[in-house]
Amino acid sequence: MNVVILTSEELDYCELLANNRIKMHLNSGRISNRITDDKVLQYTILGLKGELAAAKYLGVVWDVTTDATDAEFKAKAHCGDVSGYEVRTTKYSLPYLPIKTYDKHNSIFILVKARTYNEFELLGWAYAHECRKKEYWKVYDNGQGCHCMPRNNLHDMNALRLLNEILCL
Repeated sequence: MNVVILTSEELDYCELLANNRIKMHLNSGRISNRITDDKVLQYTILGLKGELAAAKYLGVVWDVTTDATDAEFKAKAHCGDVSGYEVRTTKYSLPYLPIKTYDKHNSIFILVKARTYNEFELLGWAYAHECRKKEYWKVYDNGQGCHCMPRNNLHDMNALRLLNEILCL
């Protein structure tokens, strides 16, 4: 199993970063009015924890945006969450990798599952274009939709770690 345990210091850091990121987005008007402030904070913390877990698993530096302007944040968003990879984090017991219509076709996405508040399992990865199959399309109650690749169709994380080690030599 590909499990990463975050320390209490790392968890605190994720919470601090989440609060800073939300303040930045509030100032720029980027936060949606569809969900409550508390949900935005919880989703942001969860996502940051997943990013940190992926960075630890891959053995790379987590280059998280903290004090960037909105323009700098948008520019960084084009580089991926962790070392060029995009990370999606979930708490669902039957997880799937969600790919949005605006996600880059050739980007690699890593699916991370929060098992507990500090324990994260890296479930696998896929290119966005591999997820864009008709049978993976789902529409939610709010009318929005995305492609959702089931966990069992993802590539093994060990292959990505090996590829990352080769590319970083």
